[in-house]
Amino acid sequence: MSKRAPPAPRPSPAALLTPIPPAGGDALAGASIRVVANRTGIAADTLRMWERRYGFPLPSRRPGGSRVYSEEVIAQLHVVARAIEAGFRPSEVVTLAPEDLEKLVVAAEAEAPVRAGASAGAGAGAAARAGAAARARAGAAARAGAAARAGARASTGASAGASAVESVIEALRGEDV
Repeated sequence: MSKRAPPAPRPSPAALLTPIPPAGGDALAGASIRVVANRTGIAADTLRMWERRYGFPLPSRRPGGSRVYSEEVIAQLHVVARAIEAGFRPSEVVTLAPEDLEKLVVAAEAEAPVRAGASAGAGAGAAARAGAAARARAGAAARAGAAARAGARASTGASAGASAVESVIEALRGEDV
């Protein structure tokens, strides 16, 4: 009977979250995607999606293919996270130059307390967009209801033929029926 060698010890969770030390060159220095996700608050899946969709962040790769993020990229991701908290969409900010992104975030953060209707967690831009979207949905619902009422009147004989169609079109345009 042969004895098996004991299994290699597994790294502790804390060891997995520490930055990767430089190992021979600058291409291998940096942080893994898990470390970046923990430091920035941006999920690893989101970072991968942004890489595919926008070409940012563009990490280096280890020989095994794992991603390695530089401190500069991590710093820019922190600013992107602040911009998203201020109400901007990722597509609006991930492609900006770092200097332009920083100016945008500083201006948005300075403006945020002044804006009316800002929610505590979402940022003023998001709150304003949400309010505008709700108002647009309410207007569309009102127009659809008016169109349905006009169509019902037309089908009951209140109007005939072309005038029934005209009343539905007027209702959708928001005109009085």
